[in-house]
Amino acid sequence: MNVTGRKAVIAALIILLAAAVQLSRIEIDREREIHFIDKSPQFLPRGETLKWLSMGYRGMMADLLWIKTVLYYGRRIMDDDNPYFVYAEKQGAISSELSEIQYRTFDTDTVAGIDETLRHNLFTGESRGLVDYVYPMLERVTTIDPHFTLPYFFGGIHVLMNTGEVDPSYHLLEKGYRFNPEEWRFPFYLGWIDWMYKGNTRSAHAYMLEAITMPGCPDYVGSLLAGLTGSLNRTEMTTMYLQGLLESTESEEIRNQIREVLQALETRR
Repeated sequence: MNVTGRKAVIAALIILLAAAVQLSRIEIDREREIHFIDKSPQFLPRGETLKWLSMGYRGMMADLLWIKTVLYYGRRIMDDDNPYFVYAEKQGAISSELSEIQYRTFDTDTVAGIDETLRHNLFTGESRGLVDYVYPMLERVTTIDPHFTLPYFFGGIHVLMNTGEVDPSYHLLEKGYRFNPEEWRFPFYLGWIDWMYKGNTRSAHAYMLEAITMPGCPDYVGSLLAGLTGSLNRTEMTTMYLQGLLESTESEEIRNQIREVLQALETRR
């Protein structure tokens, strides 16, 4: 090859190299862009598989996956505490990013008899459709360590109020109650969802009755139970049940709780 040909080849290689560098720089810049919506899939093995992979260190595996779940959720919710959301909002990119997902609204027509102000606070559902992997991730965390209660309450209440995903939150709390039957918060929150989100007041009443018989249950649960009992016209039945429970239980804490509910029911009469 003569000198002219070699120069042409070298020039072509330089041009190709420059083009490759430019393309790489563009790709790197694209990766560095801050996006509110991250559409990358979250793949995880089944909970039972992860339990086996933990090699006996289930608590550590559950903690690591819990941290990953919280980070996943925190990056994608529509909240002023989320720097990704704030950045996208300042850049005017919210509408374009939301257009790339299946953003779902929450239907509240099935729940009647709730004050409009309370309805507005309970049924925001702003982040619905943005964190579709959060409940599968929480399911795996609680399968690895079913007695780790924080993920149940996080998904059952906090995520629910930000996404409006009633059924997944309810199933998660039911699972938590199965594995932690002495924790009053599980029947209380299940009753709360039945009452406020599903309009199933009879199921709510039954769960509240269970909650007040458990150690540590606070006084306000008894007040809620008394109000719910009155609205259902089940005062006599509830009073008889609680009086029988009062005579059979040995826990003074629970006895005091039952006495307060009975007093509230008597006052409402």
